[in-house]
Formats: sequence, structure tokens, C-alpha cells
Amino acid sequence: MKNTCDASFLCEDNNLFSMKKIISLLVAFLVAIPYLSAQNFFSDSLEVSLLTCGQGPDAYERFGHTAIRIHDLKQQQNDLVFHYGVFSFNTPFFVWRFVKGETDYQLGAQETHRFIEGYRRRGLMMFEQKLSLNQAQTSEVARLLIENYAPQNRVYRYNYFFDNCATRPFHLIGKACQNEIRYDSLWLEPTTYRTLVRNKTHSGTWLDFGITLAIGMGADRSIGLEQQIFLPDYLATAYEHASVNGQPLVASTDTLLTISPEVEKLINAPKSILDPLPLLSFILCLAMILLAYRIKQNKPEGKHADRALKLSNIFDTIFLFTTGIVAVIIWFLLLGSEHPTVNENLNCVWLWPTNLCFCALIWTKIPQKVHRIYFLINFAALIIYFACVTSGSQEASPEVLLLAAILLLRCIERIFFNEKETIPANAK
Repeated sequence: MKNTCDASFLCEDNNLFSMKKIISLLVAFLVAIPYLSAQNFFSDSLEVSLLTCGQGPDAYERFGHTAIRIHDLKQQQNDLVFHYGVFSFNTPFFVWRFVKGETDYQLGAQETHRFIEGYRRRGLMMFEQKLSLNQAQTSEVARLLIENYAPQNRVYRYNYFFDNCATRPFHLIGKACQNEIRYDSLWLEPTTYRTLVRNKTHSGTWLDFGITLAIGMGADRSIGLEQQIFLPDYLATAYEHASVNGQPLVASTDTLLTISPEVEKLINAPKSILDPLPLLSFILCLAMILLAYRIKQNKPEGKHADRALKLSNIFDTIFLFTTGIVAVIIWFLLLGSEHPTVNENLNCVWLWPTNLCFCALIWTKIPQKVHRIYFLINFAALIIYFACVTSGSQEASPEVLLLAAILLLRCIERIFFNEKETIPANAK
């Protein structure tokens, strides 16, 4: 599951970061940052803003991005954006470390106009909320950001739900204001992490299907304000309904960029017949046809029992191999990943890595009893899973239920119609 909330930084053209385009002021600032403080870099007239960037079409852009802008009104050249969650795909073993949850991201700093230009070129939306902070509070925000940007502090262990590009600004600004910000939570609705994620990934897509399989019961617990603000647009809404120093926290809101029609079309692309729901529905129908054919050929008058068995074996080889690969990923996340909410996953009850073994063993001369015991245990696990889902222990999407239903049908066939141990050599 890519932690997209913070990944939008990566899509900016690398040329924006070339030394030719970084002006001397920013270079001097970044080099000298360990030795600077907010007091001797900025003046006493600062403006703090929250920048909220809209979602894009790619997986890592689906959740948007958050940044803090520090604008020195007396020294206009001091106009910088700080944003958490910067990473690079070129990091050694990036994919492996990401799957394990070893996501060591960092705080990035960039000139405001270049930050905005990066999003303009990608056709993404951005709006700015100027905050009603007093001089002491704005100076403290700047000080904390500079402190966080020090080489020994800028890298941190990213956590998709609990420590990301939106939660860090939320806590940093709250700390700078000595927790004097008051939030009105009347706008909040009861929800869960899973629901919020599905709203962003568009239910029914492969991204949504993969995330639904990967996250467990922890994602289905009701969450409040401090949990919901892991999404940048929810943080912006929370600020819109907050107050500080006896006045609204947001002094003004300005739209800096609007989403391009092309990008909006990509985000809202129409459903395809190759999406999980129609594809799995077709496979379920195919499994039902195979089961009916097997039942018919299992009767004394059946003339094509060997053909029916061969077709079933071909289907199960592909299906068990596919579910076995998925199971390996799900079990690895369960046992070896630091990602949040991937533990306590009821999908592990019925998705077994051992399917990879049985996709080959069904062609061998192992005893029927071994087949039946394996699929009988799997059948029982599926019944337990459906019971847990029905009781509300863990939410399951229609696509996941379809996948489980297909496996249930295959178990039924393997338990009751597995008389032949192997395909005869002369079977056609």
C-alpha cells in the first residue's frame, strides 16, 4: 500500500532541483541551516500558511499532500515551503523497505514559487489557508521547522495513518500555539480508516482491492478528529472549523491552482470490465459452470469425467497459484511489516500461502484423502471468515467476498468430487 499522502513531492521535474535553478539565497539557507535560528534568518513579520494539494491520478497521489508556507513579509525573498514525507524511488532497496514498512522519509524545504510550479506543471489543485497566528506563534512555527530540518532531525520513520505529511504539521502548529487551538468537531461524521481510504482510492479499482485485502480489523474501528486529519483535505477542513487567539484560525483561503480537465478525467476514469468486480464476477460464474459440469460428469452416465477433471485442474492451478501469491504478500505484511493496521487481518484466515504447493500437487498421485483434508480445512476457514464478516469484525468489499466465494466453490468440488487422483496419461 503506497503512502501517497506524502509522495506528490516526487513528481516534480528533476530539473526544478538542478543547481542552475536554485538561487543563491536558498543554497545559502540550506547549507547554513544547522547554524541558523528562526530569529536570525526571518524578520519579526512572518505569515504562516497551510498549503493543501489535491489528489492526482497515480496511486501515490490519491491522498493529496500538505505543506507549511513561511512567508517573511519584510524580506520577501524569504518565502519557503516545508513539507514532510519526501523520499526517492532511487533509495537502495526502496520497494523492499517500503513493503516492510521501513519508510524513512524526511522533511523537505523549497522556494514557494518552485513548489507551486511543480504542481502547476502536473495539473493538480492547490489552495492556501493563511493562519491567524500572533508574532510569537509564527516565530515558533518557523523555529520548529528549522529545528526539524537540521540534518540530525529531518529523517523520520513515516507512518501512513499516524505520522505523515498532514499529521506532522497538525502537531507542529499545535505545539507552536501551546495547544491553544480550539477545534469544532460538529462537522465530523462517524467513519473508519478503511472508509476514508476507499473514498480516495475509488471503490472497485485494483488499488482499492489491494488495500482492502492488506488492511485488517484495526482499519474498521471508529476514528475521531485527530485520526481523520491524516488526510490533507480533512486537516484543511479541521482548520476551517478551528479558532485561536479568540478568532478563526484561518484568516483567509486562496485558490492557488485548479485541477486541469485532463487530470480530472484521469482521476474519474470510467469503470472497466477488467476491474476487480466484473472480472471476479465472471470467474465466479466460470467456477459455477465447472462445478455443474463436474457434477454432471460424475454421474454413471457421464462420458467425459476425465475431461471435467482436467478442466477443473487447469482452473485450480491458475486460481490457487494466484491466491497463493496474494497470500504470501498478506502474511508477510501480517508478520513482518511495520505498516499500521495490517495486523489482525482476517483475510489471513482463508488466504494461505500453501495454495502455491497445492496448485502443483493436484496433478500428482497423492492420496485423495490429502486433497480432501486440505480443502475441508480451507472450507471451514472460509465459513469462519464469512461469519466474522457478517458479525462486523472486519469489513469486506464485494470484490473480496467474490474472491472468497470462488475459493469456497472450489473447496466444495475438491471435497465431494475428487474421485480420480490424477489425469490418466491418455486423457484428452
